[in-house]
Amino acid sequence: MIKKIWIPILLSLFIYSCEQDFSLNAPYRDVTFVYGILDAQDSVHYLKIYKGLQTEGNPSEVVQDWTKLYYFDTISVTLTESKGGESTGRVITLDTTTSVPRSEGVFGYPTQLLYYTTERLDPTAIYKLKIVHRETGREIVAVTPILAPIVINAPHIPENVGLNLIGRKGNIIFTHVSHAKGYEIFQYFHYFEVSKVTGLVVKEGYVKRDITNGVFLTENNVNHNQINQEYNPSSIYDAIASELKVDPMVDRYIRKNAPVTFEVWGGSQSLYNYLLVNKPTSGVVQDRLQYTNLVAPADSNYVTAWGIFASRSKTVRGYKISNASEDSLVKGSKTSHLGFKYLRDYVPM
Repeated sequence: MIKKIWIPILLSLFIYSCEQDFSLNAPYRDVTFVYGILDAQDSVHYLKIYKGLQTEGNPSEVVQDWTKLYYFDTISVTLTESKGGESTGRVITLDTTTSVPRSEGVFGYPTQLLYYTTERLDPTAIYKLKIVHRETGREIVAVTPILAPIVINAPHIPENVGLNLIGRKGNIIFTHVSHAKGYEIFQYFHYFEVSKVTGLVVKEGYVKRDITNGVFLTENNVNHNQINQEYNPSSIYDAIASELKVDPMVDRYIRKNAPVTFEVWGGSQSLYNYLLVNKPTSGVVQDRLQYTNLVAPADSNYVTAWGIFASRSKTVRGYKISNASEDSLVKGSKTSHLGFKYLRDYVPM
């Protein structure tokens, strides 16, 4: 689904389409922007499709009228399934919805139009996106394979032992899936806060850290169809100490069920390429290439379809933590000042 995307990859495209020095004397062209990331494990699949703009005014003012951005019923959107280079005969027609609110931002407004389907996708299939303008016949197409579910094989910890967070060397091992080009790994520490005044839970939160440090793992890291990523387990205490602030009004506890989780994301070749091209840079030169895997067959030397149609896969595995790890959280030098108590001492109100 669209939520919790790796990075806000639409913003650069949208600003590109709204440049104020866009030539108003140029012949009108229907320029389309598409964003769609399919995940076979999602129950609903969303695509965002909207127009490029030409305006003599400030584009940030024009787009406040959200109805000017979308095609509504003037386009049809379908996904055609194939396997082994042959069509399976399955064609999925996407419907529209405005029930998913858009997040705030430079071009923030409360309503957006999305195309969606609740059909289950086959993780062994390839899907071709086809957008057809009903009035002009103009077509836009793109193709993506679907990624199979990823399996985390390690850490593999007995239920009665718990994950050790105080060591300096650990390994995360997971399966490499077909058509995946890049992977990222994240670790989450889950906790909750209880008011010292009321005894009620006032917050459930987490601390997140990037095990891969912003660098994608690729097929170069694959060995025997697995990826083995070494990491420092005790670094989670540094992340907790850095993110959480002292609050004398609450006691903190680890979450009862799986206080530590690992999350592995895999992305298809097109998504990997797109993320690399749009990766933030700290360099002096900010100009970058524009990437799109959308094709409008009628285009000649002027690209009229921008964006990304790709796939991803995500898996999450949760763990209890060892008694020694909880001791270090409550009494250790890095986090003892943050008010963590032993979960065994928590009495719900």
